[in-house]
Parts: sequence; C-alpha cells; structure tokens
Amino acid sequence: MWHMCDWNWGWHGPASGPMGVLWILLLGIVAALLLRWAVPSLRRYAQGSATANDTPLEILKRRYARGEIDSEEFARVRKELE
Repeated sequence: MWHMCDWNWGWHGPASGPMGVLWILLLGIVAALLLRWAVPSLRRYAQGSATANDTPLEILKRRYARGEIDSEEFARVRKELE
C-alpha cells in the first residue's frame, strides 16, 4: 500500500490538475519569449515590410532610415534609380 501514498504514482504527478495547467502556461510563456528573442528579424520585418504599392525609392529610404545602408550606398543607389 505504500505506493498509493507516493506523489508520483501513475500519471498523477506534478503535471496534473491545476498545477499542470500552470506548468503548461509557464512553458508556453517561456517558449514565446525565447522565440521572440531568437528571431528579432520577424518583428522588424512585420513593422517595416514593403507593400505592393511602394516604389523602389521609398524602399531605399526606409532601408537608409533603419540603418541597413550607409549614406554613400544610399546616394549611389538613388542616382541609379533616378
């Protein structure tokens, strides 16, 4: 009868009941934070993504504003576009 007094008998362990729900929520939050930290380019892409109506010059200005290109490259590409 000793095994019935043990906390870990059967599948009734720390992942069952209300504590199980809390563990699953905690693991989900940690996974979401890790994903957000590991893939910052997803957030950046979603904020400044180009649309079908953007001209090449607008895209170039956006890239320059984000610091993806320097002023020399901006001037060179702008001259080629115009």
